[in-house]
Amino acid sequence: MNALEILVRIRKIVEDMVKETFIVKALKEGSIMSLSTEDIINLYPYNAYDYRVDGKNIDYIITEDSVTLLADLAKINNWSIDNIKYAEFNDCLSISVNEGVLSVTCKDKTIREGERVAYVDKMLMRRYGIEIKLRNINGEQIAPLEKLFERLTSIDVESLITLPIYFVINPTHLGLDVLADTYIYLLTKGLNRVPTNTDAAEYLINNNKLNDNYIKAYVLKEDIDMLKEYFDIKIDEKDHTTEYLINGEYALTVSTVQGSINPNLLKITWINLETLKINGIGINLIDLGSTNVLDCSEMLIEKMKQEFRGIL
Repeated sequence: MNALEILVRIRKIVEDMVKETFIVKALKEGSIMSLSTEDIINLYPYNAYDYRVDGKNIDYIITEDSVTLLADLAKINNWSIDNIKYAEFNDCLSISVNEGVLSVTCKDKTIREGERVAYVDKMLMRRYGIEIKLRNINGEQIAPLEKLFERLTSIDVESLITLPIYFVINPTHLGLDVLADTYIYLLTKGLNRVPTNTDAAEYLINNNKLNDNYIKAYVLKEDIDMLKEYFDIKIDEKDHTTEYLINGEYALTVSTVQGSINPNLLKITWINLETLKINGIGINLIDLGSTNVLDCSEMLIEKMKQEFRGIL
């Protein structure tokens, strides 16, 4: 197999890059795994790199030897070679096959050795037996992924009291999409690990994604009533729901659980964790025996493979 060497310079890593890499790695490895910064370099974008879309985050530079190899392959295989303008680059070489454009490489005065890759269809390259070897430019040290994502701007307020929240996760409905979002959420906290049920619950609750298909969250009335000993709490009852205001701010909306043997068990339909946090109220997430999301990884991966069929 012919191999092209492309040097990669990461400008910044954004959430979409991590999400796609997380999913692609799971599909390729057959297992849900955490990522390294090198995984981003090797797996993103998996299908095609386009400077107009990806250039603000990643630079691709093709070595002189690989430029020559690509031109030779084009001549040997009678592929179309055209001089074009691409994005802001005026001197570019486009190589095309019947199925579409394979690559566009451009002269760039800011690059001392090699040329800028403005476009490369990785999937089409693989189909034509061309391997693309990606490596970090100049062997530069790259920071761990969690350090690139950690957000230190939020101020942690020490919890004076803890509110237990009980939850049931449905991992079969979460999908790799939600797990990838949960993984990104962990990275923002400086953590790089495979998400657990509790991590997924924390992400969903933090982002008010209390969809019954994903998660059901509950609180005991007696635990809410206990907060009255410490805070000014007002109650606003509407139809079958009850809204709780803490020090004048909406904090929690709950509803009764039909058919529950525990009348004190309330279902959370909306929650504002910031209001709780500002008032010194932390939460303690308690799993009510959900199936471990990792036990469903094989099924989740197979389900996602249907969407990626023909790409991997």
